Order: sequence, then C-alpha cells, then structure tokens
Amino acid sequence: MHMNASPNTSDSTIKKGGTWKCGSCKATFNYHVQFAYHCKGRVCSKLRAEVKKIFEEDKQLDPEQLLDKLKESLKKAASRRTCKGKQSFYVLLDLPKGIDVKLLTFKQFMGAIFYCGVSGALQTRFNKHGTATQRFFSRFIPLNAKETKIMNILHGKRQLVAMHLDSLSSNEALAYEYAVILDLQDTITNIDASGQSNGVMFLKHPTTVKRISRIVLDKIGLSQKYII
Repeated sequence: MHMNASPNTSDSTIKKGGTWKCGSCKATFNYHVQFAYHCKGRVCSKLRAEVKKIFEEDKQLDPEQLLDKLKESLKKAASRRTCKGKQSFYVLLDLPKGIDVKLLTFKQFMGAIFYCGVSGALQTRFNKHGTATQRFFSRFIPLNAKETKIMNILHGKRQLVAMHLDSLSSNEALAYEYAVILDLQDTITNIDASGQSNGVMFLKHPTTVKRISRIVLDKIGLSQKYII
C-alpha cells in the first residue's frame, strides 16, 4: 500500500507487506514509525521547502484572507470518518462567579480556556461534560485532567462557561481545534492535537498555526456564551 496523498499520517493504516510513501520526496518506508519521523520530524527537505513556500504566501494575507484560504483548501482534504456533517468548535472556560466573559481582555480570555473540542451535537456535549464528570466522580472512576478541572469548577465558587462557533464543515472545525490546541498546549488539558491534523494543517508553519488560533479565538470571543 502506498500512502501518497499527503505527508499526514492521521488517517493512515498499516497493512502487512505494505509500504508508506512521502507525498513530497516520494521516499518509501516499510515501517510507519519511520514514515512518521520522516514527515512529522520535518526530516524531508522537500517537505520543509513546501512548508516554507506556503508560509511566505500566508504571511501576505490579512486575517480574513487567511481564513478564506484555509477554508478553500480544507474543502479538498479528507474528512475524519467520525466527524461528519456540520460541526461546532467550542472552548471551555474557568471563570469566577459573576465575571462576564465579554469584559475580559483577550489575554485574560485565553488564560481562562482549559479545553477545546468539536461536536455535531453541542447541547448534548455540554451536558455530558457536566453530568458525566459528576457521575464518574460519584462512582470513584479516576478523572483525567479535564474532568478534574470541571469538578473543581462545579464544586467551587466558579462558573463553567462554553463559547462556540457553529455551522462549520468538519474539516474546518477540526482545523480550528488543531490550531488552538497547539497554540495553548501549555495551559489547556487537551492531550494531543495530532488526531485533528490533516494534510492542509500539517503543511502550515507553526507561526501560521498560532496566527490561525488567535484569529479563531478572537471570533469565538465575540460569540454567544453558554453556562454549563
């Protein structure tokens, strides 16, 4: 099996006797770990050149142009099988009681975010964040970092606030999630962004990914809030 569409590995599978092929330099690998290191480690010189070229083009675009270009590129990317139809991208914030998120500075807003996600059924997902976490807690099921944070908020004098962007394509929502996770990886509880990556986002320079994150967060900061 030859994986040739892009250097992204998130949708790849390993078959006995198969090989993996870099979409940039066409080198083939017998083991997935070698292929992933070659691409994700930016060992491939042609891949690095491609990333640099796209970066120079993206630098010339204003925020709206950059998002428009991203949306157009994502139309051609493969969609994740478990994420079909219109999606919402959301962030969860930890705020003191009585604090209006609309009055926060952008820096304070980013600092309050502890999780981001994608869902096609937003209300159900929000309810699950609260009720499922409390159910796990009552049954002495170990909580992960996100669930522990939610329990501390619900049991303390704080408010759990969600803000979201709706009516996104699945690729668009996942790209936003990927960008925000990489941008805020030192402060949020999301574990890994690699599953949200696709060939389009994979070729974005880290500086561009961070810029996309800030543009998206600026937009989501102007959206409607939902108190869980």
